[in-house]
Amino acid sequence: MPKNIAFGPVGVLYGDDFSLVPGGTVKTTAGSSSGRAVGYIHTLRLALAVTAFTGTTATFTIEHSPDNSTWTAHPSGAFTATTAVSSQRKILSGLDRYVRVSWAGTFTTMTFGLSGESVGGENSD
Repeated sequence: MPKNIAFGPVGVLYGDDFSLVPGGTVKTTAGSSSGRAVGYIHTLRLALAVTAFTGTTATFTIEHSPDNSTWTAHPSGAFTATTAVSSQRKILSGLDRYVRVSWAGTFTTMTFGLSGESVGGENSD
């Protein structure tokens, strides 16, 4: 996702590109992305884009971890369940040191990406 285009005014104060799952990723089973260090970033502004979907439903949840090993769902990390091609946005604060996204549901195949920007603090990990 180009810097700042989806979320706010142009300018370096509004964050850096951030990706958990590259656009065009195809999945056929439940799973999760690798953990990504966010260091001292205060906020993530994320955009989920489901570009192809065959199935009944899929859910996406942002999880965070202090150690990249023990994961818990962020209290505001659940996207609305998807049943078709769709897009959603979510802004999250109060993150632990690492984040990832997990997906589950009843689907044969889906193509999606989850990216956005990090705002505040510095990713110094």
